[in-house]
This record gives sequence, C-alpha cells and structure tokens, in this order.
Amino acid sequence: MASATTVQRAVSSAKLRVITIGWLGCPERALNKYNNWWKKIPLQAQRRNEKGEWTSTDGLRFRSVEVLSIRPSMSGWLFPAIARRQSSRFVAQDLKNFMMQARPEDKLIVHSFSANGNYFYGHAINWLYEPAVSNVYIHGMISDSGPPFRVNADTFTRGFVGAILAKFTVVAKKLRSSIRLKEKPKDSLVAKETANHPIYEHWLLTPIVRRFFELWMKLNSTKKNLVDTRQAFLDSDKIPILMMYSEADKLFPPSDIQKSITQMKGLGFQVTEAKFEKSAHVSHLVTHPEEYNKAVIDWLRDNIENAVTPTKELRELQK
Repeated sequence: MASATTVQRAVSSAKLRVITIGWLGCPERALNKYNNWWKKIPLQAQRRNEKGEWTSTDGLRFRSVEVLSIRPSMSGWLFPAIARRQSSRFVAQDLKNFMMQARPEDKLIVHSFSANGNYFYGHAINWLYEPAVSNVYIHGMISDSGPPFRVNADTFTRGFVGAILAKFTVVAKKLRSSIRLKEKPKDSLVAKETANHPIYEHWLLTPIVRRFFELWMKLNSTKKNLVDTRQAFLDSDKIPILMMYSEADKLFPPSDIQKSITQMKGLGFQVTEAKFEKSAHVSHLVTHPEEYNKAVIDWLRDNIENAVTPTKELRELQK
C-alpha cells in the first residue's frame, strides 16, 4: 500500500476478466485456490516518490482482475440435457451479469481444467450467439491438464473413478486402504506409485465403471453430443490457447495433448505449450508455482494484453 508521501496509479484502464471452469468432481475449495491466485497475479502500476518521480512496477498492464467461476455438474457428462441446461443458464445469467460493467478495452479469457472444463466450454460456446451476450468475445483460453475433446471409454472410466474416490471422502479412505493399480490387493498398503498422485483405478470400481462407459459410448445420443461439443470448439474463434500439461499426468498422457496441439494448430489456433515434470493432473500450480506463474504471465503478455477485439463481421470471415 502506498505511504502518505507516495501516489500510485494504474497504467491501464483495462480489466482482465477470467472464467474458471472446474474439473470433474472438483471441490469448491480447490477451485477457489485458483480464483484467489488469479486475483493476486502481479499488475503493473506507476508510483510517485517523495521527489515527484514516477517509476513503474513489474506486472501485467491491467487495472485489476475479475473472476467468474463455475463447477460443472458430474451428471452433465452422462446426460447432455443437464450440460446444455447448466451451460445455458451460466451464459444467460452469470456471464451476462459478469460482463454487464465491462469496458470495450477489457479482456476476457477462459481457464478450463481437464476434459470436464473443456466439455462444458464446448457447450457454452453454443450460447454465446444469443442476443443478450452476442457482444461477448473471448480473447484466449488456458487448457489446464486436458486436451480439448480427446476422450474415450478408458478416459471416462479413470476420470469418474478418480472423481468418485476424491468426492466421497469416507468411501475413499476405506477404498484407499486396499488399492493396488489394476489388480486386487494382497495387503492393505497403498501402492507407492500412487502416494503423491490422484488415484484413477481400483480393483473393484474400475471394471464396473469401464463396462458402463463402453456401453454408454455406443449410444447415438452420446456420439452426437461428443461430436457436437467438439465441433463447436473447433468452429469457434481461432483464439490464442495455452496448453498446460505434464509428463506425469496419469489421466491424460502427453501424447494425447500433443496430438490435440497439432490438430489445433492445423485449424488456425495460436497454441502455446507449457509442459511440466512430475506434477499430477490439475496440480501444476501446486508442484511448480514459479514455472506456472511465468508460463501464464508470459502468455498473457504476448497474446492478451494488447489483443484487439474483432468486429462481428471480421470474426465470421476468420472462421
């Protein structure tokens, strides 16, 4: 805070507006850690000292950061109607109110976590053409720990088993005492390789959940829903995207992310990569705070700070 003899002023009138979309089964407290991190991201300011001299602090050229958060329902994956209803309500009410006081110079980005966040974003895109929010333009996207729309029965199985174990704490504690990856346990010890990583497989839950998703993936309604949400994303504005992933992610291996990056670049998206070592799914900020900060700040400075909001006519031509 400035002293009585020091005056401070922002270097820009623009605000950075961030939408955070949580992963499958994400606890409110966990997502709030990212929301709070965004609000504390360093912003540039000018200070005048006792001599009347102005000096600039390091940081991004934004006046402040505003955050809008959503934790999509787990049932949205299983029942597309629920995902459509939740995304429609989010855009028509929450996003509309969030952008009510926005200035033309403000920048809006999405910070999406895992496949669940990307899936919800794919649904939300379809509602951005409604008259009430047709002036909303998303300037960029951070895809954290998940390739856009590269999912299959195995991915669904591991994701839902992990979400179940994480969400229902009492059940998880009992199950974790008997976990061995891909096999029935011979003792009550947790496998060493899972000690510091989320658990996505269990000898009892995994076969049941996998069989369900193998049948679920064959439904015409499922196929159509996955194709439609994926296509909505691919047909959207070719905005800058920061793909954040890890060599140690047991849910989405690097090969899945890299295939998505190649595809998106081929379609005209401006993709930047940030790859981390030894960090589990959606935990890169916790494991590598300095590298994570730098990757996001560099991307914002290079792609978002001076981004220009295109006209509706230009957006149509760019698709």
